[in-house]
Amino acid sequence: MGNPFCFDKVADGRWESDVNGVLVRIAAYQDGYKTNLTGDTVLIDFGTAIKASLLAVLD
Repeated sequence: MGNPFCFDKVADGRWESDVNGVLVRIAAYQDGYKTNLTGDTVLIDFGTAIKASLLAVLD
């Protein structure tokens, strides 16, 4: 079964996805990634950024 969402690259180092009506943005930041849903937290890799974003949508 495929993912119910996908992240589109909208610019160099920036991705967006609509997850259940919530816009999720992930941006490359220094040695990791930041999202619009996880505050100032710098996440170590893209997969972790996706997971943290999905958990934030569920909250």
